[in-house]
Amino acid sequence: MTKRADYPRIGKMIAGAFLCALLTGCGYETDTFGLTQKQIEDRELFHPVPARQAWANPQGMTFVMQRGLLGGSEQRIGLPNNVAVPGDNLLILRTRLGHLAAARFRFEEFVTRIGGAPAPFTSVKPGALMTGEDSLGLYFWTEEAVGPNVTCVLALRRLTQAERGLPQGAGVMDVMLRNCIAGTAAEALVPVLDASIGYGAVAGNTGGGSTRMLSPLAAPGADLEWK
Repeated sequence: MTKRADYPRIGKMIAGAFLCALLTGCGYETDTFGLTQKQIEDRELFHPVPARQAWANPQGMTFVMQRGLLGGSEQRIGLPNNVAVPGDNLLILRTRLGHLAAARFRFEEFVTRIGGAPAPFTSVKPGALMTGEDSLGLYFWTEEAVGPNVTCVLALRRLTQAERGLPQGAGVMDVMLRNCIAGTAAEALVPVLDASIGYGAVAGNTGGGSTRMLSPLAAPGADLEWK
């Protein structure tokens, strides 16, 4: 039996839950209690968007899909795939807003959020990644030869407002590329490099090319944490 002395405390708890349900800042709804952030985000479905709304401008993009996240959005851009390697060639871009943008980039967390590392990199560890640099700063990558003249690359990087304009007022945009091609690693990395990732498709054209939306304050690579 509930004691009379408990009524004020229970009343405050109910009022707090009611107010939280009304305020968008709570970050969850009443039917998501007990779920992890990943479980909540996994409920969000991807929907197609026009290529002109792509957040990057890689050569020959085949589709653009987008969904909402808690404190951001995710976009997946399909790339041409002409080799017999399981899986899709993709650019995955995830934005983070507000205080979430201040968090360090963690390899394991990012890979978990996107559903796991893609083949043939399902067992990759951050210590195996090499570093590269372009006008947008640092990126991290690895490669694997799959058959005669077929190269797969996995690359990750973080972009901030200092490097380029970001969609929807985001503070950061985390990017992953999986690309398998009949060619070299340098050729496979092109979709994640500055000429492709430095601006959205609306700023140029869907074939790649035109003026980049780069800030004159472009700085070295973002603060990344690899564990």
